[in-house]
Order: sequence, then C-alpha cells, then structure tokens
Amino acid sequence: MPLHDSKQPPLPPAIKRLGHWFWLPAIVAALGVTSLLFKEVSQSIASLKFWGAFVVPAFFFVPQFIAILAVWLGNRRVKAKYIAAKGRLCTSCTYSLLGLPDQGHCPECAAPYDIIADAPGWERAQMPAIATPAGLVGMPVG
Repeated sequence: MPLHDSKQPPLPPAIKRLGHWFWLPAIVAALGVTSLLFKEVSQSIASLKFWGAFVVPAFFFVPQFIAILAVWLGNRRVKAKYIAAKGRLCTSCTYSLLGLPDQGHCPECAAPYDIIADAPGWERAQMPAIATPAGLVGMPVG
C-alpha cells in the first residue's frame, strides 16, 4: 500500500521534513509506555510517589509536546514565507522565487521547480491561495 494516495499531489519536501521532529520523541514515549508494562518497572515507579506519578511520565510525554510545538512553529514559518513570496516558494528549501520564471532551478538549492505544478502540493499542505495576475496560485487545478 503506498504511503500517500496517488490521486493527491505530494506534499512539498519542506513540509515533509517537519514530520521528522516526531520520530525521536515518539520512540521515547513508546519505550516509556512499553516499560510500564513490566511489573518491576511499574512497581519501582509507583514507589517514587510524586516522582513516579508526575516527573517520570512527563519525561516521556514532554518531548512529544515539544515536537508538536516545533512542527506548529515550523509550519507557521513556512506559511509566512509562502504568503510573503506570493505563493512562489521552492518546495525543497522554501527560498523565495519572486522575480524568477515559472519554471527553472532554485538558485539556493538547485532543485527544479514549477510554480503551477507545485501549487496543488502547497494546497495539500493547507497554504492559503494567493491572488496573482495569472489567477489563483495554491488552488487545486481541475
């Protein structure tokens, strides 16, 4: 089974990379929950009273909260850059492509870009539609 629906446009790589913030905290949280299944571990944590009730679980779940915050802030940063660039961003490095042709290679990372073809991916990433003389960028085509 594919990782994404083939009918949907792929997410821009800059948005996909934000998801990497979840891996390590998710592993730590899973290990923490799994360790509580062992009788010796849960008894030793229960004997810690306050530490076992609040601090030890926080050790496992605070990283998840930090990861969610990092992804949210990263998405806000990308969205602000997207609006400032009027929808003309490199999908790989979020470099502003204002003043450059609709197709070409990003001067920052050398990744190929196509503003019109990349618009559905930005739409899937829930970036706002930008009004341009050529129409709306960021709106689904077809």
